[in-house]
Amino acid sequence: MRVLGDGRRGGERGGQALGGGGIRVIGVREAGGNLPRVDGPRYPGADRAAPEQGHSPHRGRARAAAQITLRIAARLAARCAWRGKANDFYQGDPARGGVLNDLIRQAVASKERVVGSLGRCDEILEEARRRWTAHEAPRDERPGTLGVDGSCNSISYQGVELWAATAVAATPDGRREIVIEPRMEVGRNPSLHDTMRRMEAEACARASEIAELVLVDGSLRTVFIADDEASRNEVMRLVRGNETRIIFVSKTSEVDFEFGEMGSVAGDMWYYGRAGGEAGFSRPLAKRAPRSSAQITSTYARISRDAPLIKIEMLGGGITERDVRSLLARLAAQCAGGYPQALRQAHNLCTVTGEDMARIVPFLGIISPVGARAVLQ
Repeated sequence: MRVLGDGRRGGERGGQALGGGGIRVIGVREAGGNLPRVDGPRYPGADRAAPEQGHSPHRGRARAAAQITLRIAARLAARCAWRGKANDFYQGDPARGGVLNDLIRQAVASKERVVGSLGRCDEILEEARRRWTAHEAPRDERPGTLGVDGSCNSISYQGVELWAATAVAATPDGRREIVIEPRMEVGRNPSLHDTMRRMEAEACARASEIAELVLVDGSLRTVFIADDEASRNEVMRLVRGNETRIIFVSKTSEVDFEFGEMGSVAGDMWYYGRAGGEAGFSRPLAKRAPRSSAQITSTYARISRDAPLIKIEMLGGGITERDVRSLLARLAAQCAGGYPQALRQAHNLCTVTGEDMARIVPFLGIISPVGARAVLQ
């Protein structure tokens, strides 16, 4: 990609200013490439004749500042280019590129304040390290693992709504072992996610009959928070007696059960993620489930060094570190990038995208009206 900037501030067609001084950026650095080269003045006032003798410290500082500005802009440009939005950053789109520049400046200026607002961060990080058990899990190559995931989506126009939901159970190598027949209906469904959860529960029930280990995408706690009592009871029925066979795995979590009393303002996972990069797991913690007397035991784990954290939840309060070690050995044998392949494959196989919904609509002939307005740019 080749982008020209003439240094003018109005976001004219030639490009948008990156700090003034007539700087022209030629080229956007792609991933792994070099920084753009610079044409024209490198610092404010460089287009004027330099003094014949002597050296001004202001000139050196200005030049250094301009070079730093250029480097920052180049890195931002590379990131924008990777996202397919380089034109918004460099070329004549003041409504979008200008807002991005303003937000970046605010983010840089607010960094110290934001970090300082995270409470007793150092103290909490030290406590997180104390609760962490370093553990490089051996690979347990036993087969018999299935990942369960569900998906739902909807599209509407002037009150007419089309929704769809499905759930699958997949093997780590990408084979769809169980497919819950997708449902598609026209009409509003305020409990669409509950519909999806019931389908996930059905897939989980069928998977538990043929698999030794069933991994379910998402948090077990959300099952109890949901208003759908039927799916909640079904999950309880399935998991009881299979506490170490049916496991819930999450990529993110916002709960603060562990460090909330220490004044944390972020979730527990945020602190564990910054406490170090060692493989291992946190001390298993049992908490009462919402709307139930049941206990949910959770632990944060990292399958390999510097891999992303995952949160593991199991029903019951009697889960031990030995159970966690055994589970991590099973996961280590089929993880890619720190995440279980069975769940990754289930997600890829079941996802109902907005594009999928848009492709279905023409066959129904209910949402795309004659004379619809063009999408605003």
